[in-house]
Amino acid sequence: MKSKVVGVALLACCAWANAASFSYTGPAVPIPDGADLSGNNPGAAVSAPITVSGLTQPIAKVTMSIDGQTCTATAGATTVGIDHTFVNDLRISLRSPAGTTVVVIQNTDGSGNNLCQVVLDDDSSGPSIQTVVTASAPFTGNYTPNAPLSAFMGEDANGVWALQAQDFFSQDTGSIRAWTINITEMQAQAITFTSAAPVGAVVGGSPYAVTATGGGSNNPVVFSIDSSASAVCSIAGSNVTFLAPGTCVINANQAGNDEYSAAPQVQQTFQVAAVPVPKPITAVPTLGEWSLILLAAIAGALGLRAQRRS
Repeated sequence: MKSKVVGVALLACCAWANAASFSYTGPAVPIPDGADLSGNNPGAAVSAPITVSGLTQPIAKVTMSIDGQTCTATAGATTVGIDHTFVNDLRISLRSPAGTTVVVIQNTDGSGNNLCQVVLDDDSSGPSIQTVVTASAPFTGNYTPNAPLSAFMGEDANGVWALQAQDFFSQDTGSIRAWTINITEMQAQAITFTSAAPVGAVVGGSPYAVTATGGGSNNPVVFSIDSSASAVCSIAGSNVTFLAPGTCVINANQAGNDEYSAAPQVQQTFQVAAVPVPKPITAVPTLGEWSLILLAAIAGALGLRAQRRS
């Protein structure tokens, strides 16, 4: 069933380091009641949307809270994050801009009223939200969600997030009033070449050992030859061999991890020249037998003439 978006998304954002919080402060979103007590005919799903913008790195971690100023189990209370009698009726999901949906609360065993100041965090030291009991209402505190919020890791955080609620049983109603999403971005990393591109590289010349440093993920920097230069040079590990005249282009990449996004690819470019062709050596002409006889005759004639003059 398609969800129905009700209300206006308003923001209250306070960013620090690589994290930011965005809160819904629009009007209360009524949650339609289920049609009967079978659980097979739920009311329409509704959403309280938040638009996230201005984040530059993929998601490292998401936590969320169902807020509220004053926590009470009073039916219809306007100071809680979600007011609803018999919270067990509800399935509550968080949907990302990419369309990933995580069911964070699934028809808990708690039949009490209202959710207020509930923090859902995969790394919480508290129990699962699914373990709450009626006597604990209004439900408040730190919990792990029904399904892990790590499903959002690596996605682009910018866009519309929606807290969705759906009532599966009749006779109890309520509204979404206030909630917050907390997003920690992955940290950026960059690659820097630490070896200078060779000058005067020639085909078949000494290999070039390329080096570079990367970012905080501590993953290795991996080198490859760009497809545009595959006929000009090749690489094995970090040693570049020169194959043909042209432009050699070396790509450098570094993978990310849970905390760091992949580094943007950087390139190093240089020219490879052909092996210089040596100039031909001009041979000294040799004299044949008849040339030697002629030369001897000329020399003899010159010598005889010189004697007569003397």
